[in-house]
This record gives sequence, structure tokens and C-alpha cells, in this order.
Amino acid sequence: MAQSFVSRRTALGVLGAGSALAFVGCASNVGSVKPLPTDATASYRSDFSGEAKIDEYDTSAGEYRKATRTERAKNVPKPIKPKNADENSVAGLYSSIAFYTAATQYMMESGDDSLIEQTALNDTDKSSVKSSSYQFSTIWFEDPKVTANLTTPKPKESGGEYTWPSRFTIGLGSFIATSGRDADVPSSSRSTTLDVDITGKYENGHWVIGGFAAAFRSQVGSGSSSSSGSSI
Repeated sequence: MAQSFVSRRTALGVLGAGSALAFVGCASNVGSVKPLPTDATASYRSDFSGEAKIDEYDTSAGEYRKATRTERAKNVPKPIKPKNADENSVAGLYSSIAFYTAATQYMMESGDDSLIEQTALNDTDKSSVKSSSYQFSTIWFEDPKVTANLTTPKPKESGGEYTWPSRFTIGLGSFIATSGRDADVPSSSRSTTLDVDITGKYENGHWVIGGFAAAFRSQVGSGSSSSSGSSI
């Protein structure tokens, strides 16, 4: 295969960072997000800060086996979109963010980008992610991890659009491999974190999220091309 570099730009390609716009807003009638009840129950939370996670995965493929230098991971648990992800509520926005990160990690680990279409990522960034996802069908990493740690209990609202500050991290593990070839990933390149103001807007019965490409451009930009990394 052509030479591939494990750099911040390569890793953050999963954010749709090559898109022309970070977030596409569509003119529509948008209602307010439903407030959470005062007495939180098991179904509702008053504080959503911390790592955004989903609860359900499809493990019917069989026993999960981690990647090695000669084989990519096998039977990777497949994220299941939360039932409340399209709900017009803070919980719905949280679940949409969590499912996006889980689907991105699944793409990196399995090489299958089919779940990206089910995520709430805006159309421009979604197309950009899918256009570059072919790389994950031919290369793999030891232990890819994608997380979004929400830094406030709830998002801020302005004019029907929501902003949720987060720390978005992509980890790769200690090696990168492809058929018949592998290379160590330098410790300095194994993980990268961005401050991302995740944007959310509820329209046409579902959430639309973004902000990832904007964070990439402002915090990484064209300078990442000179980052050190391994090649195979």
C-alpha cells in the first residue's frame, strides 16, 4: 500500500476534518430541548458530564479477539443506537454524541464504516469521514479508542442551537499494521486530544451534531503535516 503516516492529521481524519465547513445549519422550525425533571430517575440525569457512553452492543458475531500485528481485531462488538438518541431532550443529545464516538471507534477497529450513516453527524462532515474511511479497511491499530468527555453537566443553548464543551480523544495503541507489514507507533503519537465545542441542533425529528472539524482546523491546522510518526 502507499506510505501511511500515523500523525495527528491521520488520526483526526475520523472527525471529518477535511470538510469545507465544520457545521451546516439548516433553516427550520426548531423547538426547545425538553428540560429534565427536578427529581431525576433512572431514565433521567441532572448531570451528564464525563465520558459519553452507550450501553448496548451487538456481540452475536462471537468472541471478541484483539488485534495483533498480523491480524486485525475479530468479532468487534457492534454499537447499537440508543433508543432515545432521536429524542428532543438533553438525554437524546447525549446519546447522539455517545453513539457517534462508539461508531467511530467501531470503524477504526473493524474497518466497517456502515454505522457512520446512522450517526447524528452533520452531512458535510459525515461525507468527509466516509470518503476517507477506506484507510481503515486496509490498516489497523493495536487498540483504537475514541472518547468524548463532556466537561459541563448540560449544554448551553442559544437561538435553538446547543453547544457542549468536551475533550475529544483518539487513541491508537502501540502499533499500526497492514497485510504483511507493521510498525511501532511512537509514544508521542499514540493519543491526541482536542477541546471540542460539540454543536447540536434538533430538526426534522433528530439531532444534528458537529464542531469536530472546526476544532481540528483551529487546534491542529496545516501544521500537523510535519508531525512525527511511523510509516508502513
